[in-house]
Amino acid sequence: MHEHEAEWYRAGISCVSEISEAQVFFAAMQCLSLRRLKGYMYHNESFYNSTGGRKIMASYNFSAIEKKWRENWEKNPINVDDGKKSKYYCLDMFPYPSGSGLHVGHWRGYVISDVWSRYQILKGHYVIHPMGWDAFGLPAENYAIKMGIHPAISTAENVKNIKRQINQIASIYDWDMEDNSTDPVFYKWIQWFFVQMFK
Repeated sequence: MHEHEAEWYRAGISCVSEISEAQVFFAAMQCLSLRRLKGYMYHNESFYNSTGGRKIMASYNFSAIEKKWRENWEKNPINVDDGKKSKYYCLDMFPYPSGSGLHVGHWRGYVISDVWSRYQILKGHYVIHPMGWDAFGLPAENYAIKMGIHPAISTAENVKNIKRQINQIASIYDWDMEDNSTDPVFYKWIQWFFVQMFK
């Protein structure tokens, strides 16, 4: 582990027992800002740690470092149900896969639940944090019409790409509980539910 990676790791886990909900929210906002600025923000000498002005790093090779840690987390997941931890459920609004990829507005909404889920993991919970796709409806149909592609094909392609992008960000989602509203196994129950209401 390089020195600047060690600094980031220590900064990420220090004072866990003392963290407050306000600090979690602040961390989420910082996370969003770092994502927006990551391409150029670590190249000046004004970035210091909080313990006396010592410079942490001259540059941050985010492509190499983030790839390394994503691979490590995939091999050694931090959110595992061992049957002993209490469970915590965190649900996001599922995105419409009606475009070819994520934009900052998506991640802006999801970063807070991601940070909150990590906080709950640090508190000793097994976090059930599913992700899915609100894929039926006008947005997906309009995108398919615009691209001249069958909606089943364009939606599947968009889901695949957005999922790849979410994994690149290294969000903590439980992909074993992934839902897709265009999956017949899923929507047959929605249809059943509306039939019951109609009756």
